[in-house]
Amino acid sequence: MDAERPEQNNLVSDWALGEHCTAVNRRVWFEDREGVRLVCVGRDSFHAYDRSDRVQHLFCACQLVEAKLAKQCEIVRAFGINERTLQRARRKVREQGIAGLVPRRTGPQSRRRGGGAVGRRIVSLWNNGVGRLDIAARVGVCEGTVRNVLKEKGLYPRPAQPMLPFEEGAEQPLPQERHIAAHDDGACEPATASVATVEATSIPYASPLNQVCTALGLIEEAPVEFAPARNVPVAGVLLGMALLSSTGLLEDARHVYGRLKNSWYGLRATIWTLFAMALLRIKRAEGLKAIDPAGLGMVLGLPRAPEVKTVRRKLTELAARSRAAELHRQLARRRAGKHEEALAYLYVDGHVRAYSGKRKIGKAYVTGRNSVMPAETDYWVNLCNGQPLLVVHAHANEGLTRMMKSVVEEVKSVLGDRRPMIVFDRGGWSKELFRLLIDEGVDLLTYRKEPLSNWGDERFGERSCTIDGHTVKYELADGTFQKKDWPRLRCIAVKRKDGQQTQILCSRFDIDPVELAYRMFGRWKQENWFKYMGEQFALDVLVDYRTEPDDPDRLVVNPAWRKLDKKVKAARAKLQQAEAGYGRVSLSNAPPRRRDRIASEVATARDVFECLRRQRRDTARKVPLGDVSDGDPIKLTYERKLLTDTIKMCAYEVETQLFEMLDGVFCRNESEGRAVVREILQTPGDLTLSPGQSTGELHIHLEQLSAPRYTEAMMSLCDRINAMDLTLPETTHHLRFHVKSRPETRQN
Repeated sequence: MDAERPEQNNLVSDWALGEHCTAVNRRVWFEDREGVRLVCVGRDSFHAYDRSDRVQHLFCACQLVEAKLAKQCEIVRAFGINERTLQRARRKVREQGIAGLVPRRTGPQSRRRGGGAVGRRIVSLWNNGVGRLDIAARVGVCEGTVRNVLKEKGLYPRPAQPMLPFEEGAEQPLPQERHIAAHDDGACEPATASVATVEATSIPYASPLNQVCTALGLIEEAPVEFAPARNVPVAGVLLGMALLSSTGLLEDARHVYGRLKNSWYGLRATIWTLFAMALLRIKRAEGLKAIDPAGLGMVLGLPRAPEVKTVRRKLTELAARSRAAELHRQLARRRAGKHEEALAYLYVDGHVRAYSGKRKIGKAYVTGRNSVMPAETDYWVNLCNGQPLLVVHAHANEGLTRMMKSVVEEVKSVLGDRRPMIVFDRGGWSKELFRLLIDEGVDLLTYRKEPLSNWGDERFGERSCTIDGHTVKYELADGTFQKKDWPRLRCIAVKRKDGQQTQILCSRFDIDPVELAYRMFGRWKQENWFKYMGEQFALDVLVDYRTEPDDPDRLVVNPAWRKLDKKVKAARAKLQQAEAGYGRVSLSNAPPRRRDRIASEVATARDVFECLRRQRRDTARKVPLGDVSDGDPIKLTYERKLLTDTIKMCAYEVETQLFEMLDGVFCRNESEGRAVVREILQTPGDLTLSPGQSTGELHIHLEQLSAPRYTEAMMSLCDRINAMDLTLPETTHHLRFHVKSRPETRQN
């Protein structure tokens, strides 16, 4: 009020303003007398109205601002109106005139009773098992109204032992969803909008109390609350979620990351969502747009599953902690403990992921495209049964000979004192690498690189051995590989069906040669795994296109040397072609003039070849990355990629467990088993909760599949998992799986 005194004094001195008058600015003032407010502009009256008339009060304020007689901040200060209220009032006046300020009737009071949308929503939530207080908070009415509506419908109090929807004789269907109330005409009414704006949560179907608590940071993460529901689109994914505890993913993630910042979607919801995405073949976060978030939320125990931006935000938060490698290593130790019989032989191979973006990153040779292009290389270590163990990223796309030391260090950190045998292909052919592996206390098994010295047929003989319950036979010869400056190794030659030989080198002399040949040829299990993971789990898909600075001092191939190398190869081919032509002419009766001309071409081609060789020899083969990059040295970020790949490995492990459970039950399990598992995981079904249980049992009733034999396979899986009495990690919900009986049809 002190700031207004100079203006009032000026007005009083200019216009003799009374002491009961209030100045809005130097032009506008008003006087309150006997319950009436008179608003004036200068010495002219502008508006008069009853002070108790809220509509006229707002209308006068809007008119002063619209006529540019006063600023909005001046009206807010003098008239005592909230700034947001004045903004809304101005918008309504512009659109509807003064009628827009008149309060509208809220509707007949009968809607508070059993009729109307509110009554139907109360009944729907009550049938879903929601309590009266929670219903009142969600709908926005008092608890007494909820109780009265339920009494009118004959639903209150709740029966002590309600009939389950799948028992015989049950005719009342469960509601479609927890957050949708079905109308009498079949339409659906969405739930009421959230009353508080919650940043970074997307929980419009949570209770208002939970929304406010989340906005204030009082909730660590959303609780797991399952509710009865019918026709849940992906209820079958709970078969895979039931086996999540066997992988130790959530347990180790909790140990490594602790917890995320307080929000509705915490670490558990994030891990569950990413794991369910992998099982459902949702290959990237954008794929969530095609999935109903409410339907996916039902199988996750949430009102609504996180959507694209939320998943990206959570991955960013996890990546900022840079602990994906620690989580990956802990899970690798778990796998090693569960598959001790498969640790004797470890397959190591590089997998190149092509990059088609606009960033200039390092290049690598992509076998599938038969060209060198921007790419990233990972080196995977698989067990001898084909299951993945761990992965090591090559930040500079180094070859196998350079990366093998890092791979061996990772393997030792996982296996401890155990001495494994590393199996790799000809890409690791190097005497330095062989000596490194032997010095590190690791056995090696690889192909011998050409040229080979074929052994005589008299050295071959048929030998057999029983491996993994199968009898394996090979026609082979056993000998020794000795070469100057190379370590002494064992050489096994296996005769192929076409009569050629495949030679294998090994550092162990005490193992049956048939087993060594079988393990070497079994390296294709890893190649088949790469193909399957690329097609089904999108192993090659980039999680994001973000980059990070690369080391500018890292040595890379000099582009100038690479161009000269191509020219040298072309000149060598041209020289060989010229020399071959000269040889043919020399053996024929060609005239001397022709021989001289071809000899001149050979000399010219040799001079060009030698000149290019000298230029290539004088050019540095490798130079620092900062000297050859035309932009800032960058590389793709890898933290999110490693985290998602780790979760995909766990999803593949669970799928493999389900696949193995079908062995002996499904007749064509070897060829169709995984396809059937994928179909089962996407099967719709119904969810119910058993009453009166202290820990809670969640019953999942799945729909039958397209073929009877597929349905029998699903029933077998349900029985096996029910016998295991599994619970979801960090919950007390016991899962019970059932298969619905096919409804009988009558034909006239």
